[in-house]
Amino acid sequence: MLTVEVVLKYYFATVTVLGGLVVLLGTKYTLRTWRGLPKTKWLAPSLAMALLALILASTAELPALILGNWVLLALIAGVAEESVKLLPIKIYRELEN
Repeated sequence: MLTVEVVLKYYFATVTVLGGLVVLLGTKYTLRTWRGLPKTKWLAPSLAMALLALILASTAELPALILGNWVLLALIAGVAEESVKLLPIKIYRELEN
């Protein structure tokens, strides 16, 4: 019988597999075209912000993941990830001025 927890478990498994594949393919593409990237002042800050976003989102989601409450994890993950996505926009605006 499908429950919310079972559906979320399948959802997270699918997202993990597809997300991992996308990250691997994106990394492969980036490494192949690294020398062709534009020489701009925002390249290093954007890479640093991506790493910071990953750390912040993972830290925010960890308590729900440890507790095994998948509904709470989905809620926290949505709020954390969408909030963290706004951080690079702030950095880009600061660098443009």
